[in-house]
Amino acid sequence: PNCVLELFRSALLEHKLVLVSSSLSQLTAAAEALCCLLWPMRWQGVYIPLLPAVLAEIMQSPVPFLLGIHKQVHDFAVAAEPPLLPPDAVVADLDAGEVLVPAALGLLPALPNAQLLTPALEAFRASSLATRPLHSYEEPADLAFPARAVGARETTDSA
Repeated sequence: PNCVLELFRSALLEHKLVLVSSSLSQLTAAAEALCCLLWPMRWQGVYIPLLPAVLAEIMQSPVPFLLGIHKQVHDFAVAAEPPLLPPDAVVADLDAGEVLVPAALGLLPALPNAQLLTPALEAFRASSLATRPLHSYEEPADLAFPARAVGARETTDSA
């Protein structure tokens, strides 16, 4: 629940948000869920729930964004010289269940009634786990478009 609240708070403050996962379907679901949490407000920044590797440079954009990237793209963006992942981006590793808020952003303001939100999110999480086994989010849709190595180009035979 604390990770969800951190993402929610960062979205309300229109920070740069990067969702990272090895599951493509989980990225889309998480991005849509975050947008739904903002209701009745709407995310006004750049919204790309599945950012292709060839467009990784979009992370250098100076505007608020909500991007979902595959774990391989994240590793490439961090290792690139200069790094493509901006130092002021809030990164949520969905596989590990961690949200990394950069020190450059300072302390985020507290959410009002956070003591009421945390038990509600925990109850929702418990009921979700009871009805659906852990890691069942890995849908066959993830297998439809297998991830290529970052930077690899598709080759076609023109004979």
